[in-house]
Amino acid sequence: MDLAWNAYVLASVAFLQNEREELIHRRQLLANAKPTYGNNINLAVVDGLVQCFGKPYKYAYTNCRPTTK
Repeated sequence: MDLAWNAYVLASVAFLQNEREELIHRRQLLANAKPTYGNNINLAVVDGLVQCFGKPYKYAYTNCRPTTK
């Protein structure tokens, strides 16, 4: 399976547990995964979590993803 689901889920857990280094580590694993549609979407979510680290999850999840053009 090409979906790097564990990296995505563990990045989310790291965000919720306020573990920035682990979040960055899991983000890198996800970035290095095969660039499938699902992985690209999940990477955008995790990039938003990194961008808004320390803010509430709902805010980071909905407002901090990079824009695509």
